[in-house]
Amino acid sequence: MNTSANDISTNAEFAPRQYAVPVVISGSDKTDNMGEAAVMNMLKARIVNAEGTLTGLLNAHLYNTAVGGADGKSLDGIGIMIDSAGTYGGINPTTDTWWAATGVAYSSDIVSELTTNYLAVSKGATDKPDLGVTTQAVYEKLFGEIDPTLRLMSTKMGDVGFESFGFRGMSVVFDEDCTSGVFYFLNTKYIKLRYHKDRNFATTPFQMPVNQDADISHILWKGALTCSARLRQAKVTGIS
Repeated sequence: MNTSANDISTNAEFAPRQYAVPVVISGSDKTDNMGEAAVMNMLKARIVNAEGTLTGLLNAHLYNTAVGGADGKSLDGIGIMIDSAGTYGGINPTTDTWWAATGVAYSSDIVSELTTNYLAVSKGATDKPDLGVTTQAVYEKLFGEIDPTLRLMSTKMGDVGFESFGFRGMSVVFDEDCTSGVFYFLNTKYIKLRYHKDRNFATTPFQMPVNQDADISHILWKGALTCSARLRQAKVTGIS
């Protein structure tokens, strides 16, 4: 009897990435805004602006197509997560084929091809993509070609501020940062944006550098976008 252990799983590992956006109050700003109320209003405005910058940066990096992004220090985005090749989470799909996502090039029939790829990564009645993400141009193209009797406006995403419609039971949304010509099928059950509890838009104390007349703080975020089932994700590229 063979009693040796079987290697039936491989753990994906994701490096956390840290972001820092500065909040700067110059000495000139402070003298131009005398009084506690004026300073507090200016401070709140600068922090809100920095948080918006950080939010925009994270959103853009969600679509990174390489591990660590262009600088090697950013999020591993869905561009590399949802791919049939390339090492992701430390696992190479060339040797571990179960780790490959589905990626195909668009041909001519958007409704038929999206349906085919949706079904390709679905398993049973409940394990299937629940979110489609694309550009506004592709969103409008798909919206226009779906039979109006089958096209339903999704209230699920509308409740959190996204315009969306239903396609094959999933909510379809568009994002200005999404890669041009790409439609992503996301099974969000397996995707998590994980973050450190002490670095989730945390604000550091203000300090004055020795060589600058300014008080500087930073808005910090540290975390990783992870996926535990790459084969349940898909994308169609080159849609025009």
